[in-house]
Amino acid sequence: MNEDIKKELDKEFSLAVKYRDMWMCKLCGKVYYAGDPDLECSHFRRRKNYQYRWDFDNAVSLCKYDCHKKIDADPKAYEKFKITMLGEDKVNEMNLNSKKIFKYNNINYEELLGEIRTRLVEEIYRYEKLCSRY
Repeated sequence: MNEDIKKELDKEFSLAVKYRDMWMCKLCGKVYYAGDPDLECSHFRRRKNYQYRWDFDNAVSLCKYDCHKKIDADPKAYEKFKITMLGEDKVNEMNLNSKKIFKYNNINYEELLGEIRTRLVEEIYRYEKLCSRY
């Protein structure tokens, strides 16, 4: 896969997740300003698992230095956290599917990038609309 498109996918996806989460750590509730590098996009199923790398259910915004490091160090706690967000059935499905062989060379990366960019625009619009109320 072209490394440039992978970097672009990661960047756009990460931004879309942060806007979806309203620039707030979903573990501790701390709110960040849009663009703050101290909020990260965390992946429940690791990024090397291409089946879930750009799956919005797999990602959540977490504090870079506290929550992200803490939850990554405790996979059982991360799983419980995801269950509260997605439900046990969805997390069990993700756990099962992440063990299957996945051929990522069958993905249309240009199409995926277009979908993620569309989602990013929608999330920015929603964020700005909600922020303008306050």
